[in-house]
Amino acid sequence: MKVLQLVSKGDSLPSILNAIKDHAENDYLFCALHPQAETLIRRLNHELEQEGMPTSFQHVPFQKHFKENAIEAKERYIRWVSDFGRKPVKKHQALNHYYTDPKKMFSYWWLSLVYEKSPGKSDAFLAFMKFFTIVKIKDAYQCQTVNFTSTCDERLDLLLHQLKGKRDKNVNRWWRDIQHLGKEYLRVLKQICVLLIRSRQIKKASKGAGQKPLFAEDHQISCVTMFPYCDSGELRQGRFISHYYGSLQNSFDEMKMAYSWFGLYSDFKGYSWKTAVDDIKKIKQTQGRFTLLEEWITLRDVLSMIKEFERIKFRTLRVLGVVKSNAFLRLTDDVEVNLWPVIAEDFMSSFAGKVLITNLMYLRAFNNYVHQLPPKTTIVHYMERHCWEKALNIITARKEDIKTIGIQHTHMPLMLLNYFPLPEDIQSKNLIASDPTDDWLLTTGSVTRTYFEDCGFPKEKISVLGGFRFSGSPQASLPNTQTKPQILAAFPICRTEIEEMLWMLTEALNHQSQIKVILKDHPWQPIEPIIRQMGLHLNPQVFRYASKELDQHVAESMAMFSGGTSSLFAAIERGIPVIIPSYFHAVDLSPVFGVTASYWSVDTPQEFVRLMADITNGNYDKNILKQAKAFLDDYVVKQESPLDYARIIQNIINERLRK
Repeated sequence: MKVLQLVSKGDSLPSILNAIKDHAENDYLFCALHPQAETLIRRLNHELEQEGMPTSFQHVPFQKHFKENAIEAKERYIRWVSDFGRKPVKKHQALNHYYTDPKKMFSYWWLSLVYEKSPGKSDAFLAFMKFFTIVKIKDAYQCQTVNFTSTCDERLDLLLHQLKGKRDKNVNRWWRDIQHLGKEYLRVLKQICVLLIRSRQIKKASKGAGQKPLFAEDHQISCVTMFPYCDSGELRQGRFISHYYGSLQNSFDEMKMAYSWFGLYSDFKGYSWKTAVDDIKKIKQTQGRFTLLEEWITLRDVLSMIKEFERIKFRTLRVLGVVKSNAFLRLTDDVEVNLWPVIAEDFMSSFAGKVLITNLMYLRAFNNYVHQLPPKTTIVHYMERHCWEKALNIITARKEDIKTIGIQHTHMPLMLLNYFPLPEDIQSKNLIASDPTDDWLLTTGSVTRTYFEDCGFPKEKISVLGGFRFSGSPQASLPNTQTKPQILAAFPICRTEIEEMLWMLTEALNHQSQIKVILKDHPWQPIEPIIRQMGLHLNPQVFRYASKELDQHVAESMAMFSGGTSSLFAAIERGIPVIIPSYFHAVDLSPVFGVTASYWSVDTPQEFVRLMADITNGNYDKNILKQAKAFLDDYVVKQESPLDYARIIQNIINERLRK
């Protein structure tokens, strides 16, 4: 009998050996679900040879199958979530129609983590993707059964129990749901207390003398942004200069377009709320035109939020049994699985927990803010199709003279599921039956425009804005610096990607001295704490943290090692190789995955070492760099002048939205 033996980082060599000895007549296929498990499998093979066991040993490359099945897994999961939202839960009433607001204006379903499907916020899709890959491997190698101890992923474990033919009792055990409810309720109480305190503090700080007005008389645009993702030096002087909007903000100023800011606070790199209150007070006195979400929440709003929260929670408990029974998916003729273990935490948080109370906060704050906006204001925001954006569009849909423009974030990975609805989910103007969308979409180029069109967004409401964040890139003006024997590691925001990148780097390069590695972390995800938590000891003769701007490090490096970040565009622009690892337990969120072959992929540290030797000696295909540059030109359009980006927005407002 063929047995697919899954090996994870939590497994021990003796336990696996004992299991094999008990069934030595079987043929075993060993599959590592984690980088550290690869070492365990090599040791296992050695032990079996030493003991002279007759067991047939075969090593299955999980990474290879994980990557090959990624797109199909994505399509199956998106379709399942859409169908799940349409299944009846009460008196033939579909789930999306069941979770409506009291006035029957919209559905909370579209604001849920389950529907959002973001790999950056939830591991639900990652667990499904692993399970889907294991099913594919089992069929491809004609295995009769799957063995495992623990995959170190509870969601995946529960799915695999079903694959083994055991209808897992945990799927239907109510104590798990009660546990989720208890945890979520504590998080909700904390969220409410924090919101009340922050609302009071920011309002008190905003009442001081010398406050400049929020809206100018000729107000045109309100920009929604994360705070404090901005120039820290200017912030100390009371001026908000956005890092994200950057050159676009400069163009607004140069063209004398009247705009204001709506900030969404984040504890960015330990940025405290107390500091935020002090900085906002300075901005209001120096620059004006800035407000935070917490300023638009009242005590009455909080009481209404609590009331609505309890109503939705009660409705959730009434239909929970039916919802769980609706969660089946048939993967093959032989495999039908209940995906409730995958989505349980996300579902409970979305309809009886923190995500629900957060969405209610967004709805209340945006409602109060939008009704105070000057007539014919256009709200501009960076667009990733998160819950807060949909809450904003729900509110603006009720105000005919307020329009929204979503500016696609710098890169749009093919595996970032929140970007990709099904056409039938966005076709209706009925916000109970349809996902709320912006009045207009602006993309970075033709590649991402095609993505949106394929998803069903109206072609007449999509325009190419271009890569305004790269309009001021000094790449072209940088001197042809003599590259050093170094590689720039540009890390993404997703922690699972970071961990695998760090593992690959240390395994491949920590014990040599010829090649240096520059570590450049994402602004929203410092890597030093992750390195400490992983217990990694980086060789200081090899690794050092970035001390210059990205473009300067790129100009000095012979290659970039990257993942789900737009930083790799700088490497393509400069004409140096981009290297991306194949992942064991992370969704590949790089913008090039599944779209172009204009990069180098490495599966193992040994491959990485060989590739770096080739790059050092110049022994690599230069045509790949040309293909990468052609891809970038389609992906990120550059306008002739930085002012052109602002002009495009102004023309859309004047000629399309306000005609």
